[in-house]
Amino acid sequence: MNPPYNDYDWDTQKSGKIFDPLKPINDSQYNTGAKILPPAQPAFLWYSYDNSSEFPLLGNGGRTAMAGPTYYQDDYPETESKFPKYYDGKLFIYEWMRGWMMSVTLDEEGNYVRMERFLLEKEFSNPTDMAFGPEGDLYVLEYGSAWFQQNSDARLVHLTYNRSNRKPIAKIGTPIEYGKSPFRAALSAADSYDRDGDSLTYEWRLGDQIISIEKETSFIFEDPGLYSVSLEVKDEEGALGSSSIKFKVGNALPQLNIEKSYQIAVRDEEDGTLGAGITEDEVITTIDYLHEGLDRNVIAIGHGTLKQLSLGKFLIQSSDCSSCHQDKKKSIGPSFYAISKKYQMNLAAKNF
Repeated sequence: MNPPYNDYDWDTQKSGKIFDPLKPINDSQYNTGAKILPPAQPAFLWYSYDNSSEFPLLGNGGRTAMAGPTYYQDDYPETESKFPKYYDGKLFIYEWMRGWMMSVTLDEEGNYVRMERFLLEKEFSNPTDMAFGPEGDLYVLEYGSAWFQQNSDARLVHLTYNRSNRKPIAKIGTPIEYGKSPFRAALSAADSYDRDGDSLTYEWRLGDQIISIEKETSFIFEDPGLYSVSLEVKDEEGALGSSSIKFKVGNALPQLNIEKSYQIAVRDEEDGTLGAGITEDEVITTIDYLHEGLDRNVIAIGHGTLKQLSLGKFLIQSSDCSSCHQDKKKSIGPSFYAISKKYQMNLAAKNF
């Protein structure tokens, strides 16, 4: 597949004739090299923002295709973590925006045969580079979720092949992650599991302090601050899995009350009340009136404000908007919050 672009006149802002991919011509006034260029080569893989009928595994949304290394098993020493023969000669590709990684099978002439998801359960945070190390392990560099920020999720991932016992998966459950001090955090490891079906032991830590070895426990934070609690789960053969969660102590949840007169009262222990510390534009309200005998499904179908908010969020997540905009942090472009404040009173923008 090799679809050409139209020639575009920037002065008239109109599209012209379609370029010839078999005979590309660079007639720019700034061109200092060859005018007639070699034929454009067909794409190895191709996909748009939508689902691809040719390559359905690639998904949809923002797109930034990245080509990684090809694995050759004989290039690396014999180790326990060496990738198996199955991956010999396979090309690894990955997606900056969508976060997946694929292994691609080629024929002897280097033509595409098939692809399959590599590490199906793992979604990478804007992978930006990938290489096999001298020992045959795979290294992936993750840029993180925001442009030009000190991303907490930016990291170098070291991937090794495990031929036997697999590490357990540690998952932390908690009903709420913030509140005023003293704050009681409820902690559960009930969703943790082992792919091999081994029984697990648990260890909860606050820094270097072990606070519990139970599957479910709680801990009281006496003073305000940001606290990181980690969970380690160990299987019968000693393999460890870990996870962590941050608790923000010192700020209680606001209390919301709607009176029968449709007066809304908001109270927050730190920020005050509606009209005295909390402004009206910081409160979003949606109300549906149910007439007697009216089917509740009708209301669900026509649900107004929140439905539009959910639709907007879905459209943003399924596009490449997040490559330049973040929720509240400035990136290449302004944050979504800053955009919403700018057009808050513009009815035309709201109805667009």
